[in-house]
Amino acid sequence: MRLFLVVSLAVCVPAAATQASTAKPPRFHVIAHVDPGGGYSADVVGERHYAYLSSRAGAGDDCPAQGVRVFDLADPSRPRKIATFGRVAGTWSEKTIVRRVHTSGFDGVLAVTSLQACSKGFGGFALFDVTRPGHPRRLALVRTEPRGSHEIWLAAARGHAWVYTAEAAAEFALAKESFGFHIYDVSRPRTPTEVGGWSACRDLDDCTP
Repeated sequence: MRLFLVVSLAVCVPAAATQASTAKPPRFHVIAHVDPGGGYSADVVGERHYAYLSSRAGAGDDCPAQGVRVFDLADPSRPRKIATFGRVAGTWSEKTIVRRVHTSGFDGVLAVTSLQACSKGFGGFALFDVTRPGHPRRLALVRTEPRGSHEIWLAAARGHAWVYTAEAAAEFALAKESFGFHIYDVSRPRTPTEVGGWSACRDLDDCTP
């Protein structure tokens, strides 16, 4: 799957009904495209002039563990791949969020990426310092039981940084006491702390077999 970079040349027109007939449809112009090579691409997120392209597994045993590819878009007509991070054998990293974070334990640009096991590998999420995108540094690996991390979000609020993550198939309970949705304080990203969570089975006694 190729990563496409587009710029919108939409023409804005007043919303008045009398001018509706003159509105022109939006037009898009492809500036450049990137073929990251091999495997399968997933979500992409931008921060400053960098794009972070996640990856996913294929069918069956096709799990190349491509991690997150970082592209420099300073010249959008010539994207350059400058780094890769989050390559953990036997996993795929579908979602990545990148945020500027300022806490008592970290001041820089933080990335969190979900890690799902292709078979019986690691399942959870990983935190990286991407203040220098060309030189990402792994800060922590966090295992979430029992199904790893699927949907994920990173937010900064009240002087803290937080990771919110839902396990794959969280609605299907394996153990009533386990969370399907986890909340971690990652203000000190080398030592993330789970501070809360939720599941329909645990909190509503709605336990799908």
